[in-house]
Amino acid sequence: MDHGVHIQAMILHFEAMIFVGRVRRRLSVKDPKRYRHFLQIFQLFQHDQLVANEVREQMFQVLAGELDLLQEFIHFLPPHAQVDAQVQLDAMARDQ
Repeated sequence: MDHGVHIQAMILHFEAMIFVGRVRRRLSVKDPKRYRHFLQIFQLFQHDQLVANEVREQMFQVLAGELDLLQEFIHFLPPHAQVDAQVQLDAMARDQ
C-alpha cells in the first residue's frame, strides 16, 4: 500500500471515530435505540455489507432532525453518492 494512501485511510478512520463520538454524545442518552441503530448501519457500511445508497437512506432516517450530523456523515460517502445526499439534506433543511 502506498504510504500516502495509508495515511489517508488512517485520517478517515480517525475522522469516523470522532463522528461516532459526536453521535454517541448526542443520542446515547437521549435515544439509545436510535444510537444502536446508527452503530449497526455504520458497521455494516464499514464492512461493505450495504451499498452507499442504502446507507444514505438509513442514516437519513436514523439521524433525522440532526442536520449537522447528517452534513458530517455525507463526508464518509463515496464521491458519487455525496451529491445525492447533499441534495436530500438541502431539501430537509428547507423543510424545517
